[in-house]
Amino acid sequence: EAYDWSQLPNAGGWSAGVGVDDLKRLAAYWRYSYDWRAVERRLNALPNFTADVEGEHLHFVHVKGDGSKPPVLLLHGWPGSYLEFERLLQPLAADGHDVVVPSLPGFAFSNPITRPIGPRRAAALVHGLMIQLFGDARYFVQGGDWGHGIAAWAAHDRPDALL
Repeated sequence: EAYDWSQLPNAGGWSAGVGVDDLKRLAAYWRYSYDWRAVERRLNALPNFTADVEGEHLHFVHVKGDGSKPPVLLLHGWPGSYLEFERLLQPLAADGHDVVVPSLPGFAFSNPITRPIGPRRAAALVHGLMIQLFGDARYFVQGGDWGHGIAAWAAHDRPDALL
């Protein structure tokens, strides 16, 4: 109610970004109908952690397996989040893998980035996270969308670290 919707350009429909009428409906849904507490419970049920890597503060979910298989690093895309992998966490851990799913730098619960970065720098950061967690153990990486570019740079720059 307090937001001044007149601050947004209204070019009609979606010709200049999100349609203002659609955005108002979405804001009203989030305010009056969406079950934020259910989402909060989902988020809090996951094993959430943070780490400082090369000056960046990264959030990640870490579900521990029994260590019988190599760790798995899962990288989300844009505009997604670590929740894209929620259904994979327990099956992979039950199979023996430690599963690490970071909020990419600048996303979700990771802090805003301190300087512009691209996928290569993001790859260095998530690799640094894996080093903090597992030392020099080799690991699997999978990424979709933006995460794919990060995974590709990880494979290019650190082929000895990946399986």
